[in-house]
Amino acid sequence: MHAYRHLFHAGNFADVFKHALLTRLAIALTRKDKPFCYLDTHAGLGRYDLKHPWAQKNREFKNGLARVWQRDDVPELLVPWLEAVRAVNPGGVLREYPGSPVFVQRLLRPDDRMVLCELNTKDHATLKSNMAGDARASAHHLDGFTAVRAHLPPRERRGLVLMDPAFDQPGEFKRVLAALVEAHQRFATGVLAFWYPMMEPVAMHRFEEDVAACGVPRILQLELTVHAHGASGGLRGCGLLVVNPPFGFEAEAREIAKWLAPILAEGRGGKQRIRWLTGEKIAREPVDEDEPDDSPAAPKPAPQHVRWDPAKRPAARRAAAAARAAAKAPKRGAARKRGQTPFRADAPGDARASPSKRGQTPFRKGEPAKGAKRGLTPFRAPSRKPVK
Repeated sequence: MHAYRHLFHAGNFADVFKHALLTRLAIALTRKDKPFCYLDTHAGLGRYDLKHPWAQKNREFKNGLARVWQRDDVPELLVPWLEAVRAVNPGGVLREYPGSPVFVQRLLRPDDRMVLCELNTKDHATLKSNMAGDARASAHHLDGFTAVRAHLPPRERRGLVLMDPAFDQPGEFKRVLAALVEAHQRFATGVLAFWYPMMEPVAMHRFEEDVAACGVPRILQLELTVHAHGASGGLRGCGLLVVNPPFGFEAEAREIAKWLAPILAEGRGGKQRIRWLTGEKIAREPVDEDEPDDSPAAPKPAPQHVRWDPAKRPAARRAAAAARAAAKAPKRGAARKRGQTPFRADAPGDARASPSKRGQTPFRKGEPAKGAKRGLTPFRAPSRKPVK
């Protein structure tokens, strides 16, 4: 957890995609007069020096930020993101890349505020220094997953949450999904954004099934792929899950993704996909207008009253297992073993079959069965007069 340094990856295609969408989410919250709170669970440094040896090692910004920031055909929806980038790079020379706190900071109003959390000690100190002087911002030395429990719900009752962990530990997808469920339970009306890298297709499909079965309504999935599956060259794509996306955000995201995909793609690997995993219209969305969609259809959502349990299988598998068990169960009234008398509801005296061993008297309602175990008083049948 402490070994990850985002400076190695600052300004890559994933940052461009994530921050372009984050900017649109923040702008949507400023359309109302009421203040809002921005919670960044993995805030990082706030600003990244692209001349630093770590950033120069792989120069990932060359295949991301450098391809976009000086173009003259940038869509209007990307202008706020582009203005934030150019503000820290005067003179047309690429020196720095702003992190997510800086992009949102430029859009905050006087009554808005942001809570920034960073676990790495050195990165937290740098973050606090970069945010110094802004009373609306507070930096906390805190684990991002703990921040969900510590800072939600905000006192404003309006807000935006961004969680983009390093994904350098095993089980990170499960932790993110658990955090998504908890964040929604604590702040059901908030806009929640969760970033993730694209791994192997089998693992991603399992993750999508778990998200669809988690019981959280209105989850929009947005993905950008720059490498074809199986191609070498690092991260092949990334995605963003947005819970409660603001009105109009889906249409804006489609326009942004459609413009970015061919620019950031490596060869013919560029694709984009936007679809609902839960809520709204669950449909199969095309990933590219020029190519057929070879991705699996969106999984069906679970009923909204079902609470997600990470220890259980997805809802569809549980339902299938229950159906198989019901098919194997013996029908009512059928004898279980040879020699047993099946139960008949209309039998006189409501007689029921005993576990029936030879010589045992069938059980009748109102009469205890004969005890045969040591220490138990056996049942003594009432005497009957002989019939004359």
